[in-house]
Amino acid sequence: FEMRGRRRVQAWENLKKMRGLVRRVQNRGYATLARIADHIDSLTAGDESNAVLEAIDAVNLMTVHASKGLEFPVVFIVNMARGAGGLPKPVRVIVDGEGGAPSVSVSPFVSETDELERAREQHETRRLLYVATTRARDRLYLSSSLKDGQMAAGRGGLADVLPHSMRPLFAAAAATSDETVMWMSASGRAFTWRVCRPVQGADGPGVIVEADAELQRDLVAPLVATAREPRVSASEWLRRFTDDDPRASPGSTQDALVGSLVHRLFQARAEESDDLLATAGRLVRATERAVTEDVEAVTATAVAIWRSMRTRDDVRPLLEGVTVLTEVPFSLRVSAGGQTEVVRGTIDCLVEGADGAVTILEFKTGCARVAHQAQLDLYVRAARALFPGTSVTGRLIYAGP
Repeated sequence: FEMRGRRRVQAWENLKKMRGLVRRVQNRGYATLARIADHIDSLTAGDESNAVLEAIDAVNLMTVHASKGLEFPVVFIVNMARGAGGLPKPVRVIVDGEGGAPSVSVSPFVSETDELERAREQHETRRLLYVATTRARDRLYLSSSLKDGQMAAGRGGLADVLPHSMRPLFAAAAATSDETVMWMSASGRAFTWRVCRPVQGADGPGVIVEADAELQRDLVAPLVATAREPRVSASEWLRRFTDDDPRASPGSTQDALVGSLVHRLFQARAEESDDLLATAGRLVRATERAVTEDVEAVTATAVAIWRSMRTRDDVRPLLEGVTVLTEVPFSLRVSAGGQTEVVRGTIDCLVEGADGAVTILEFKTGCARVAHQAQLDLYVRAARALFPGTSVTGRLIYAGP
């Protein structure tokens, strides 16, 4: 195993891929080493179920079946209204029908066996919808085409098994000018959905639209490669301009896990009324448990640090703002030293107050470092590009008093 160096990230991705393959075998029944080896031997380079995860900074396209056992930070489920079953056959023969008796149906007649078969198809589609929606760790996007302003769910499509009260949500999202739409579930619980609109253009210098100004008219002609700015992570970009690395961790692996758990507690919107130790324990990943000697001590330390930050008089009112977003990704085009690059990073916490002002909160569990301020300045700059014309300020929140 390559535990350090440039190939460390790739080695970690390979381990996650192997874990996904093992889970796929487990989904089919009892997993043994022999069954796992046979499954891996049966895979080919072009096998759709063997979705390649070699490219780290890339989009993985796969079917719902191929995604079983895998998970991703962001998942897009597209074209949900498209049917998969097609038109029913004019003559349908079922050898083993209800009660074991054979059944023959000729359109347009629909037999009881046809209805049972249709129910089985919907059950399988509902199971696929569950698999698709649970692949996302952080964010899930649903998209569908509309016909005459309404969703027309095709037979066998994922939208066909959505709750009936949820289908008008797509039409409402297309018709409204608001940023969100509300949906009330059958249990009476209200859910807020954010509307993602097509990008029309880029007016601000920091908003990135990676698309050609004009689409190629010849759709079958070879694509013309266009020059594009290099992509770089925020931590790598900051290392060039500071003598310090804001993400470097001089402490132990246990100290790093404490810091990660504090961030995850803020992301989970934990409250004092919750069982914080149990919540923190659930946020520890299996791979982290394997290399941590005393998980209970780590979670207790993380909860104590989180509580000291969360209950501060200058932090608590901010977290009670109108909108609180955590782990906000951004791409910012910056020019420095005669070179233009796209800097990518993630903002810990973004709070929108009642007056519309935006505050960036950057939580730090270690000692104050010079690079922390440079990191916060970069995040504030990115937020100003995301919210043009809005007052944006930043705050560094340390665990100490």
